[in-house]
Amino acid sequence: MAIKLIALDLDGTTLNSNRKISDDTMRDLQEAHDKGYKVVIATGRNYEALPSWIKDIEFFDYIITSNGAQIRNLVDDGIEHESHICPHKVEELHEFLYDSQYMVEIFTGGKGYIGSKDFHDIKRGDIPYRLIKYVVRTRNPVDNIFSFMMENKNRIENVNIFAENFEKKKILMDKMMQIEDVNVTTSMAENVEIGGKNATKAKAIEVLGDMLGIDKKQVIAMGDSHNDIEMIKFAAIGVAMGNAEEDVKKSADYVTDTNDENGVGKALRAFSLI
Repeated sequence: MAIKLIALDLDGTTLNSNRKISDDTMRDLQEAHDKGYKVVIATGRNYEALPSWIKDIEFFDYIITSNGAQIRNLVDDGIEHESHICPHKVEELHEFLYDSQYMVEIFTGGKGYIGSKDFHDIKRGDIPYRLIKYVVRTRNPVDNIFSFMMENKNRIENVNIFAENFEKKKILMDKMMQIEDVNVTTSMAENVEIGGKNATKAKAIEVLGDMLGIDKKQVIAMGDSHNDIEMIKFAAIGVAMGNAEEDVKKSADYVTDTNDENGVGKALRAFSLI
């Protein structure tokens, strides 16, 4: 079946190392859009954490955020679909995390929240593995992140947990994998991301496809990180970036060039889409 939908991870895929879309990638995605393909961003970021200029690019038809928890139509900024963590699972996560000393962030309502102490520690540069400018721009400090978590337990898109070293992350990942009916993934060296049972990039693409009358056999998906693996496997054509993690490359049908060398555009050309 002919490809109709192009699903793209954002960081490390569509964005280059300067967190921009290169001129070459812009040109190629515009051509794809002009040819009639639906071009969709699927990111782990919450909606508020997106670069403001992303929302103004005409060739992005839809955007999937918080690892599949929300689908928005960028034409009118309308929410097409949402999937939250079950409140009982939020309670279970709260019980484990409350005394754990892990840094915790909560995504709800398209926004990211963090404890005020952690926010100011990052702002001062006391937590070296967090990007100061990004956190200050995209996170909203609250007095008590755990109280906030319980107050909003019915509408949590994602729980983002940070560990400062590999050993602590492995322990955390193993523990989270024991919790039933949640999705556990990661998109960077220091974090573990918890979403609802039906909140994955792959599931969101499936839901969007049903809305648009597009079958999975008509999807090409590209990504670079662990949280992209499910959508890469789901799509008819799964593409890993040249800068992708090795397990992502092993899951893909095709490995393209890096995000700094217009890997997205080169993959579209490899499959004669542009």
